[in-house]
Amino acid sequence: MKTSKIIFFPKNDKKNDNGKVPVYCKIRVNDTLTTFPTQKYVDAKKWEANKQFRTSRELGEKEIRQYLDTIIRDIERVEERFQSQGSGYTAQMLKNKFLGRGEVDKNKSLFQLWENHKQYFMNQAKMGQLKADSYKKYNSVKAKLETYLTEKYRLNDIPVTLIDDKFLKGFHLYLSGEISHNIAIKYVILFKCVIRFAADNRFLDKYPFIDYKMKLELKEKTYLTELEINTIAKKNFGTERLNLVRDCFLFSCYTAYCFADISALSNKNLFKVGSDVLVFKNREKTKVQAKVKLVAPALALVEKYSNHIDCIISGKLFPMKSNQKMNEYLKDIAALCKIEKNLTWHVARFSFAKIAMENGMDIKVLSEALGHSKLAQTIHYCGQFSNNSVIKEMAKLDSVFV
Repeated sequence: MKTSKIIFFPKNDKKNDNGKVPVYCKIRVNDTLTTFPTQKYVDAKKWEANKQFRTSRELGEKEIRQYLDTIIRDIERVEERFQSQGSGYTAQMLKNKFLGRGEVDKNKSLFQLWENHKQYFMNQAKMGQLKADSYKKYNSVKAKLETYLTEKYRLNDIPVTLIDDKFLKGFHLYLSGEISHNIAIKYVILFKCVIRFAADNRFLDKYPFIDYKMKLELKEKTYLTELEINTIAKKNFGTERLNLVRDCFLFSCYTAYCFADISALSNKNLFKVGSDVLVFKNREKTKVQAKVKLVAPALALVEKYSNHIDCIISGKLFPMKSNQKMNEYLKDIAALCKIEKNLTWHVARFSFAKIAMENGMDIKVLSEALGHSKLAQTIHYCGQFSNNSVIKEMAKLDSVFV
């Protein structure tokens, strides 16, 4: 018999940069009460008007509602397990079990803790908050840690309580001699995320690191010119495989959607506004909505594959293959088009940003097209593309100073 009461409410005193407020979940069991953030943000006024979006038809709001319904179902399953075991429980116990927290063992080793973090990560992925495939980068960090422990300390594992600032700096120094500067920093950041998880879940009494500044090296982004994009578009590669990869890559150039986003696109993401077709899609990586209008070549590509058997079966806009395979084929496309650049899906995204800026797209509109959560992110992202814009805008002063 269900005894818990679960409700959601907007926390109006914690607005983000977009003016939205976080949604919290409240669990009540008899006289016990607890809350936790759901990691979702909403417009507080619309939330109240629509009674938690239950009557809303907007795509983003419906997705939030479905996400919250998933939380309710999962908490109720946890409650059922407590009841089947015949044990009592409180609201806090329900929350801890739902969030993957159990009794705290402060004698865990580093790699035992790593498994706890993996379980937490996968639970978040199951709820749609993270992508399961993103955990691969943590596996890479763990492999480097295993080698570092073996070479430096002749150990296979280490108590997590012995992890301190000295250990972190030693690991960073080791990484710097093994991999590139920027990748080493990213690995250190991921390692710190795992240790932060340990501190937040009381496996450690406190976060052990004294954070020090690590500055990424600014590398010049690779992008295609309009001429190079048109060269790829006009080239007939003679095989269906290469033509398909070319078309998907071009769609990315025309819309700024990355590989994962294009793979997930379906007709549900297309909306007709007058004679125009718009795409609304929450980015797979950040869950921030990216909004673009399909230019004529992009719309033609959608129509080209509308009757493709794989698209009919899957319901997707394009019959995408694996990321690894398609990136391999991009190398062939570059060679056949005599383009001496390392083509990747990010090159398409950068190309869109550069061409949009050079053609005077408003930076706020560009930010929405790229699916960035903050305008500052777009400014940083496009920083290397600004030379032509500077020349164009400064030219307006040529006739002023004489």
